[in-house]
Amino acid sequence: MRIRQLQWGDRGISIVIGTVLLVGIVTITMAILATAILGTDLIDRSPEADIVYEEDQNGTVLIALADARGLSAGNTELQLRGEGSCGSWDGDGTLGKGSITLLEGSDCPDSLEEGDVIQVIGSDTLIDTYELRGPFADFGCEAYESELKNGDPIIIEDGDTVACDFTDDGSRLPNDIRVRDGGTLIGNINTSGVLEITDATVDGNVDSLDGFDLKVGSVVDGDVTADVKNVYLRDGSDVEGSIESLDSGKDVYLEVGSTESSTIGGDVMSERHVIIKDSNTVEGNVIADDEVQLKKNAIVEGDVLEGEITECGSGAEINGEPCHEHENYTGS
Repeated sequence: MRIRQLQWGDRGISIVIGTVLLVGIVTITMAILATAILGTDLIDRSPEADIVYEEDQNGTVLIALADARGLSAGNTELQLRGEGSCGSWDGDGTLGKGSITLLEGSDCPDSLEEGDVIQVIGSDTLIDTYELRGPFADFGCEAYESELKNGDPIIIEDGDTVACDFTDDGSRLPNDIRVRDGGTLIGNINTSGVLEITDATVDGNVDSLDGFDLKVGSVVDGDVTADVKNVYLRDGSDVEGSIESLDSGKDVYLEVGSTESSTIGGDVMSERHVIIKDSNTVEGNVIADDEVQLKKNAIVEGDVLEGEITECGSGAEINGEPCHEHENYTGS
């Protein structure tokens, strides 16, 4: 049998090499074209941005870009949903990380209010929306210039919202202060006068030399300090922070509400008694130099760190346990 020997020729090798080169050239060409196209505006990409918002108490909204692509000041519009345009982004040129603009109520067809929605529009594309938290002030400290100068009573009422720190550079004002009938104060209070908060809100800290009486579903979104007289929470009123009574002859009372219970979001500290009446709640700890009394269904979610517990009503609890089982309980 004769064995035939295969003969190698240059023709087959040339075809393989040519094919490989052709594929390589096509691949490189496509990569170059893709890079060129994606790196230019040949493809129309929608603008994008990461946006942060900050409101102040006077109703001005600071809008800042944490990152942005495809935006410029001229093609970026601010709108109030349902109301219309509030104008373009401040300045000119390309917008990027750190670019900011300020939006005021006077920029829009209607004044800014809690619940309004700001829309950021870039090149006719909705980029982002933000719902205003509010509340915004109707008046500032200037509305009470005469009262502050003369020591006359300061009254916030009838649903008005006032942005002002009623303190004397950190010291006490001599004025009586009354926040009532749906009024809201955005700011701190430090007064040696009479302080009454009835059916109202204080978004700040309260320091009163003449005691403190919170009534009819009122809210203090801050801490309360009273130096001389008793502290009372009545009728479903709440303190989001802590309460501290500094006078050794005065008490802290959480009174029985007519329809709702009261809540203290922080600690209660008293140099005398702490009396927590029916169904009221302290979310923090209780620290008293004297007696602690928990009436029916009263709750201390934290602990009674100091103070002799002399009364535990039915259903009263401390730190999730029955009040009468606490180590500080001395009642029968």
